[in-house]
Amino acid sequence: MRIIADTSGIVTAIDADQPGHEKALAALHEAAVAVVTPQVIAETCHVLTRLGVPTAVDGLLEDVSRGFYELWNPEPHHYSRARELMAKYRGSISRKKPKPDGLDLADAMNLIVADERGIQRILTTDSDYRQARTPEGRTLTPIPLG
Repeated sequence: MRIIADTSGIVTAIDADQPGHEKALAALHEAAVAVVTPQVIAETCHVLTRLGVPTAVDGLLEDVSRGFYELWNPEPHHYSRARELMAKYRGSISRKKPKPDGLDLADAMNLIVADERGIQRILTTDSDYRQARTPEGRTLTPIPLG
């Protein structure tokens, strides 16, 4: 199975205190390919640092450098598509925890890579992906962690 790994899914897999930890970790290990974007890597490092587990950042970066995750690097035109998606969903996504403006850059890039790579599943706890569509109009299916 090929998946996209979102920040919340990676944090859940790394942090044993997170609900769904075991299922998230298993999903990463069972995936044939787990694609990440540079935006997700940066966002995940930030979240892990704020959670007070900077050593987990070291482990994440080691996993990326060793090829555990497949890094998808956006090209300049992807940023234009991301801007369009962010504008499209600005203020229109409802969620339990407030997040400014709707989709952020990492979310938008995950939707774009889904189209680019033909991936339909995402490791996430973020409800945004149940409401947003890829540029080609497809939905991503979150891997159940509950």
